[in-house]
Amino acid sequence: MRRFAFGLGLLIFGVLLSGCGLFGAPSPALGEAPTLSGTVQRWTGTSGKIVAINMGGDAVYGEGTIDGAGRFSLRLKALKTEAPELLSPLVSQEGTCNIKVSREGVKTALVQVLEGPEGEIVFYVDNADSPSRFAQLIYVDGDVRVSTEGDCLQTWELDLRAGWNWAVADSKSSTLRTAFPTGFVWVVAE
Repeated sequence: MRRFAFGLGLLIFGVLLSGCGLFGAPSPALGEAPTLSGTVQRWTGTSGKIVAINMGGDAVYGEGTIDGAGRFSLRLKALKTEAPELLSPLVSQEGTCNIKVSREGVKTALVQVLEGPEGEIVFYVDNADSPSRFAQLIYVDGDVRVSTEGDCLQTWELDLRAGWNWAVADSKSSTLRTAFPTGFVWVVAE
């Protein structure tokens, strides 16, 4: 009976840990300066430098290299120490769409795309042919929760840890949630 109870206790402990990303699904929290690597599907570009940028293309959050086959490795900057000027404060906002921030003033940055050596835009998506979910990288300089309520274009449910975090935007449900992008692929925008 003791062995059974001990075994059951280990099983329950394992299930609890799996929710923390130690077993099962990987954690969406990546740390301060992670390295991303992968292969871009249908890559036709050249080898060279690849960068992590915001949608405006006016800020570089990390850089690395990509080869002619689309294999890349890219290190994201530890923004708090390497480029604090790229961070903006998170603040709650009231209105038709309310944005709630658990810790006012935590600073953040957002990476939605990578840019190849010839200006190719690369997304991380759930399906290369007709994506409905898009992965984004969010940096925060301290742990924070961000959510929306009211008449919002998108519902946010973000539980972010200091450093870089994965979040997944779902165009079908109009949500943005903290989540590891399991099964996603790197693709060139067409």
